[in-house]
Amino acid sequence: MALFLKSILLKPSLLHLSPYTPGTDIMLWHGKTGKNLGHVDTNQLKNNMAAVSPNGRFIAAAAFTADVKVWEIVYSKDGSVKEVSNVMQLKGHKSAVTWLCFTPNSEQIITASKDGSIRTWNINVRYHLDEDPKTLKVFPIPLHDSSGSTLLYDRLSISPDGKILAATHGSTLQWLCTETGKVLDTADKAHDGISKLKTFPLHFSFIFFLLLLYAIL
Repeated sequence: MALFLKSILLKPSLLHLSPYTPGTDIMLWHGKTGKNLGHVDTNQLKNNMAAVSPNGRFIAAAAFTADVKVWEIVYSKDGSVKEVSNVMQLKGHKSAVTWLCFTPNSEQIITASKDGSIRTWNINVRYHLDEDPKTLKVFPIPLHDSSGSTLLYDRLSISPDGKILAATHGSTLQWLCTETGKVLDTADKAHDGISKLKTFPLHFSFIFFLLLLYAIL
């Protein structure tokens, strides 16, 4: 089964996750040289998306299941990838995880699920001693249709200071407070077919950059 990652996350000059690989592998490439650094087999039926932590230490993958697998990347002294090991799983959602993102400090992961909730996880744990990651916050997804049914998020991106979470459902874009889950603003029909969401700092505010990838939709 071919792996199609809807998101390509890049740590500057270091890691690139390949969007097209055979089986259930996630391929790692050097961001500048294009050198293959290794791969991760998720051993799951189907992969949805994956992300590299900002510090380049972890990879997390959502695979249409309620759990999220997290791997640690171990580097050699010359900067090459020595090994990639599955070190923890995020368990708590009751249905498939649709998207995830790391916080800027690489110590937390935010997930959105088909169970209608958003969870913030602390992954700064002693996993070598079998300490499990912990859920820090759980918020209901605050987006509903005209009948009151919860609409699911299909993209997440967090601001560089970790205070604002941008989320999308189709062409709708919302901004949430990461501490409280409160909706800060909503833009209906922000764009047709939002396929990538990224945040950038600009004079103490943020630009939410929407990139339309019509070629793959």
